[in-house]
Amino acid sequence: MARSVLRLADQHAGRFPDRCVLSGVRTDRAVRCAAVRWGGRRWLLGVPAATWIVGHRPGGQRELVSLPVTETVWSTWSRRNLSTLLLMVFGAGLIAGGVVIDDGGLLSTGMAIVALAAAYRARAHHNYWTTCTLDPGAGLVIVDPAHPDFDRQARELFTRSIGHG
Repeated sequence: MARSVLRLADQHAGRFPDRCVLSGVRTDRAVRCAAVRWGGRRWLLGVPAATWIVGHRPGGQRELVSLPVTETVWSTWSRRNLSTLLLMVFGAGLIAGGVVIDDGGLLSTGMAIVALAAAYRARAHHNYWTTCTLDPGAGLVIVDPAHPDFDRQARELFTRSIGHG
């Protein structure tokens, strides 16, 4: 896998590779992702709501970008994401129930389930999704990881873009 760079100017103009960012398969489908200014560990952006928090913190910056993704990759990611969210909701229900009936065991079980679900989602994000970080000063989005075929097209697009711009 590679680390690819896209220009925000290309994103704003609707130009991006037509190869899936993770599989390298040609696709006409794309998803919108949040790119945030971030200097920390990539896996932390996989924690639920992390990109929203990072993008909206004081001094934070957030930009929506489009990434090409095949239906197969998207459905796999969606299943993993949905399973973690369902576990989190179940855990939150146990926490609420533990608070209402004053049951410490139920409360601690719910907290453990929520923590494990958040950890699993961060791991799934790190192992099977991509992170977009923003370099607003340079007008760049760094996509990590990216399939080599996506990266090749991203490099060609970048070169064309700076040659004309």
